Amino acid sequence: MLDDIKTLRESLWKNGYRPIAVYTKQKKPVGLKWTERARANPPEAAVSPVYPYCMSTAILCDGLRAVDIDIQDMDLALHIRNIAFELLGKGPIRTRSGTGKNLILYKALEGSPARKQVLGNNEYTGCAVEILGHGRSFIGYGVHPEGMLYEWLNNIDLIRVPIDKLISVSEEKIDLFLSEISSIIKIEDHSHKFQENIQVKKSTTNTNMEKYSQVALNNIIKDLKICMKGGRNNLLNKSAIRLASLSARGWITESICRQALLDACAHNGLLKEDGKYACEATIKSGWKIGTSNPAKNPDSFQEEDFEENDNIIIDLKVSCKKPIEKINLKRNKLDDSLSYPAGILGNLTNWICDSGPTGNRWLALSAALSLISMLLGRCVSTPTEGSLELYIIATYPTGGGKSHQERAINSIIDKLKLEKHMADSEFKSGAYIEDLIQNKPLSLSIQDEFGQILSDMTSKNSPSYINQISTHLRKLYGNNFNIYRIGGVRSRPSTSVYAPHLSLYCMTTSAQLFNSIKSKDISNGIINRFMLIDGGDERTFSSPDKRISVKNPPDGLLRDLYNLYMIGAPKNGNMSGSHDKNTSPKPDIYIVPWKDKESELEYYSIEKECCSLIDSDKDIGEIYARTSFNTIKIATILACCENFISPSVSKENIRWAFELSKQSSDIFFNEIKNNMSDNIGYYEIFKKIELILSSYNEKGLPPFTIQRRKLWDKMKNYCGKTSSDFSNCLKELEKNEVAIVHKIGKMTVVSLIPHK
Repeated sequence: MLDDIKTLRESLWKNGYRPIAVYTKQKKPVGLKWTERARANPPEAAVSPVYPYCMSTAILCDGLRAVDIDIQDMDLALHIRNIAFELLGKGPIRTRSGTGKNLILYKALEGSPARKQVLGNNEYTGCAVEILGHGRSFIGYGVHPEGMLYEWLNNIDLIRVPIDKLISVSEEKIDLFLSEISSIIKIEDHSHKFQENIQVKKSTTNTNMEKYSQVALNNIIKDLKICMKGGRNNLLNKSAIRLASLSARGWITESICRQALLDACAHNGLLKEDGKYACEATIKSGWKIGTSNPAKNPDSFQEEDFEENDNIIIDLKVSCKKPIEKINLKRNKLDDSLSYPAGILGNLTNWICDSGPTGNRWLALSAALSLISMLLGRCVSTPTEGSLELYIIATYPTGGGKSHQERAINSIIDKLKLEKHMADSEFKSGAYIEDLIQNKPLSLSIQDEFGQILSDMTSKNSPSYINQISTHLRKLYGNNFNIYRIGGVRSRPSTSVYAPHLSLYCMTTSAQLFNSIKSKDISNGIINRFMLIDGGDERTFSSPDKRISVKNPPDGLLRDLYNLYMIGAPKNGNMSGSHDKNTSPKPDIYIVPWKDKESELEYYSIEKECCSLIDSDKDIGEIYARTSFNTIKIATILACCENFISPSVSKENIRWAFELSKQSSDIFFNEIKNNMSDNIGYYEIFKKIELILSSYNEKGLPPFTIQRRKLWDKMKNYCGKTSSDFSNCLKELEKNEVAIVHKIGKMTVVSLIPHK
């Protein structure tokens, strides 16, 4: 398949078109400055390797006129197409099934004109016609984000029609065409229907909804006023979206909302730091989204639910969690194309997959990454001078064949005689890890039923020597070739280990994993050090007659893996095991360089994107804190697997690694958001209450010292535990006359009672 895409892009360039590599099932071109790279001679996509994560192909529209009919209605779209045929002529037509949307390709008569467009009367009609031109592109080949293939009508595509065979059209004809269709696509105006619908809703619940919206405004503004640096702009955008959705229903005035948002920005410092123009731009962006998605009418609410209290109000989403097995959620899945990496990593993945009972490529890839991470350990560094240890969790249903990955790794280890680098399958204590890295500074530990192991080592009820395991794992991850100091005890003097490397390959079920994660595990940083590679939620089994033997890895694969082990090592090593990375007190470090400056810039742009992801959620955004670190580790591993003689990290390596790391973090983020055993918000509630109390003190109100003491006494005993425990905490607050608790729909509202 990859060879076919490479041939396609070469043929497109031969026919005069400028192909662009696009992420699979996306519309985003690969990398930065894609227009410049497409304008090179030849274009980068026409000569660079093809990777599984960028199999769609777009065409740069410099010198072209692509009539993009973005109209869902098939009859109307066909009518517009026929007008184009009459005025401009018949060109190749790109379509996709299930929609009227299509694109007709022409060539500009002169130069490389810019884009032009005509829109319908409002955004609800879904009507638009664009004339794509200079600096724009369209996807000609690949898969649409919704899963449909892009097709060319009657198979007349750009391979059959070279650029010099396209019909040339003048700008006068383009303007005539746009003028002709302008009145047609504006006929279907449904805005009056939408407004009528709003009026119906408003007339039945107007009084209630206005009260509800006023309470919502006050709560939103209170939260925004106390928002700390790092999350203010994101919260401002979300606040604007929420208020706009209420304003779209006519329940609250837009001007009041906008001014209240600006006042809150003045209070939290964002207005002073970023300026009024930037704040207004953020509000405008959120307002547009909120207006497009008007708030639903909560008909079941009663009028008394919206009565505002003069006390301090804090919105808490409190719900008792069901067992994971009973939750029926749409699972997030990794992009299948990412399970076909290049080089030795791909060959090892293929062998593990083909020799197993499930044929699951994600489980195979997770095992392959863990093994190669260990083989390169202690001697190979990323371009940023970081080490390559990986903590990977592979999830799959019980009885689905997770154990095969362990058998495959052990088979490789046995053939290469590297048993000296295998750690035990379970850590007994923090002291055990200290002994491990002292005797085996390069090691890989394979741990099954990891959900239970994680629960034990992070539980408050576990003995301290078990809790110390988590501390050591956090410190070892990213030690980056530094000295790790081991504390002495009566039976063992203190000592130091240079550049310890411990990789973890952990297996569990999704239910077991997320039942074991607590909110404190997010805040203390143990969870975001792990990559989650999900094998899916259904058991699959491959045909026995198609499996190869797991006991006999191919000789060529063994040689390649041994060569990875020998990168940066003395040249006199051999497969009998005479070279031992464990015995080197301070091994030489081979720093894998960047392939070029563009590759380096690509990574730093990814670092910046990861920082914005961390700020995207105040509660669990820290899941993305190690995404960029895992990206550069995996990119370096992939570079070594492509060329173990003189590896260098390319932007293609970085893009593949980032897609894998980012999607892994996305799944972790969404699964934790829905399935974690305690609500992440509980852990930060006391801080939020403290901030709100502080903001009231600024207004000259009583300091609430009694409430602070009572809140602390109650909260410290319940935060970070289960939702039922937290409900007991709320009851205690009411009993001690610290707060009043009531419900608005599914929202629990805690009203703090000021001290008289």
